[in-house]
Formats: sequence, C-alpha cells, structure tokens
Amino acid sequence: LTEKLEPQEMVTLLNRYLTPHAAAVMEQGGVVDKFIGDAVMAFFGDPLPDPGHAEKGCRAALRVQAQLPDLQPVWEELGLDAFEVRIGLNSGQATVGNMGSENRFDYTAMGDEVNLASRLEGANKAFGTKILLGSCTREEAGAAVLAKPIAAVVVVGRTQPEPVYELLALAQEATDAQRALVVAFERAQAAARAADLEAARTALAEAERLRPGDGPCAWFAW
Repeated sequence: LTEKLEPQEMVTLLNRYLTPHAAAVMEQGGVVDKFIGDAVMAFFGDPLPDPGHAEKGCRAALRVQAQLPDLQPVWEELGLDAFEVRIGLNSGQATVGNMGSENRFDYTAMGDEVNLASRLEGANKAFGTKILLGSCTREEAGAAVLAKPIAAVVVVGRTQPEPVYELLALAQEATDAQRALVVAFERAQAAARAADLEAARTALAEAERLRPGDGPCAWFAW
C-alpha cells in the first residue's frame, strides 16, 4: 500500500487500523508488546499468570476481525480495496523481560512458542484462513471456542509437525451452520485418511455449501 499512498495518508490509515486492534487486546487484559509495521505483537499471562489467557486471546482475535468493516469508509476515502488481517495464536512458555542493548531495551517476549505464533500468522495465507490456533491454545481454550482442525504443519525452525486449528467463533456465539461446517470438514478428513475419496468429496462439498468460499475447503480439495 505504501506505493499507492502519500506518507501522511499511510500514517492516517495505520493509526485508524492499529487503534481498535490494540484496544481489542487490552480489553481482554493483554499486553501490546510492539507494532511492527502494520502488525501487532501482543501477549497474555504476564506479569501475572492468567489461566484464561487462551480464551482471552481468542476473544481479542475475533474482535479484531469483527471491527474490520468499520474501517471501510477509510479504505474507500483513500481509494483502496478492503484488506485482510491474519492472526496467529499460540500458547506456551516464553522468556519475558527487558531485552535489547545496554542503552536501549524493550519489555518483550521471546522464545520458540513466540516464533510459532508468528509462523501461524503467515500460514493463514496458505490455508485461506483468518485466525489460526496452535494445538496448545486450542486445548487451553477448550469448550469456550469453536475451532476447525486444519492440518499438522511443519513450520520453519521446527522439525515436528504442529496441529493447527481455524478459530471460527466463541462457542456461545457460534451458529448452527458453523457447527455443522466443523462436523462436515472433520468427516471429510476422516474419510480421506481412510482412503474413501468419494465420501471425502461428499463431506467436503457439504462443508463448502455451509460456508461458500471456505479457504480450508479449497485447500483440502486441491
């Protein structure tokens, strides 16, 4: 976008976008670590442990996505097409504290689990998803969220595959169609593992009917 906009226009767009994004994190008790261009790095569960960190992270991510239509007037005023936001969520142990040089440092989180969250954000592009959860976040969030199993992914920097899940909704807000989508997609996966390709295609078609244009369905079919 920087090629299409004047510097002041880019600043205006970023400020309008990052303000509600950061607010969604802070409303759930998260810490906005830093802004990296148009990205927001945030974490939950520090400085005090928070057993509900996974659900809160999911709530913040869903809130970010829900707020995007509010920015449409800004996009249109600047002559831009609507843009997508991709989010990666992961849970685990991290090193948190003041890090940097002797003269300048930031309070931040580092470690393998932090890197995985970043990789999951990027993996959304391959699967056509908007929010991907690592397996630990999915487990921690439990029945509070509705999530669709996607695949086991080997990300850069790791040798073991990581099961990833698409976050669809909070469980209490999920629609019947979203719940049926998860069931149909899981049925397609089970049929494919059993080498029953006809049953897999049928289940996948049902999932796609429930959510036309579903990214994971297109990825799986391909």
